[in-house]
Amino acid sequence: MTGAVGRLVLPLLKLERDPPAPPVGAHEVLTVERAAPGYLNYLRLRWAAQLATAIFGAAVVMFFMRNQNSWWAILELIGVAMVVGGAILNFLVIGLDYELRWYVITDKSLLIREGIWNQREITLTFANVQNVTVTQGPLERVFGISDVVVSTAGGSAPAEPQKGHAAVGHSGHLRGVKDPQRLRDQILLLLKQQTGAGLGDDAPERAASARARGWSPAARAALREAASEARRVQLTVMQLPVKGGAQD
Repeated sequence: MTGAVGRLVLPLLKLERDPPAPPVGAHEVLTVERAAPGYLNYLRLRWAAQLATAIFGAAVVMFFMRNQNSWWAILELIGVAMVVGGAILNFLVIGLDYELRWYVITDKSLLIREGIWNQREITLTFANVQNVTVTQGPLERVFGISDVVVSTAGGSAPAEPQKGHAAVGHSGHLRGVKDPQRLRDQILLLLKQQTGAGLGDDAPERAASARARGWSPAARAALREAASEARRVQLTVMQLPVKGGAQD
């Protein structure tokens, strides 16, 4: 989509261009992800296939109605205009959907913004996530993209959109990403940390053990700080690009 069309459409539809902000509280943004360029090409190929099907259907109808009166000719022209107009509108919507799609990973949650006519913001808290899977169809394989599906407790039923940042359903989809394994591993690591924290974590057990050994409060504080720093370093290493990998 050209910049001029975007500047016209975004204010009219009241769409947010910037990535979603994390929920209020102690949430630290770790990475901001976008769908890969291959995802846009994938959507455009599907659009072209649908357009070709519509044109073929219109041509068949016009062939069998070629000997009808002038009213049928007018209806045929109206039908062709509707097909062309719908195709142009759908092409613009595809570009907007790609540009306004965001995946934000914080230390405690996953935020997904998607949609045009009904823009949705989905927040999934890692403490409630139960499953992270990677899916890839044959056509997606051609374009080198995959979907990462994050499911919370309660199954993988479609999410019902709601306003605000409350969790809106049972699953979130990071569609059309280039490096799904890296994202999956990062989410699983954060999930492990938050699930442990939600169940009480092992930090209190280490503190109790330290007290039993007669460790000083300063030593216990140093132990907690070292564990926190180790987790931060692990997350940082996972975000580093892999040498020799494909570049967007």
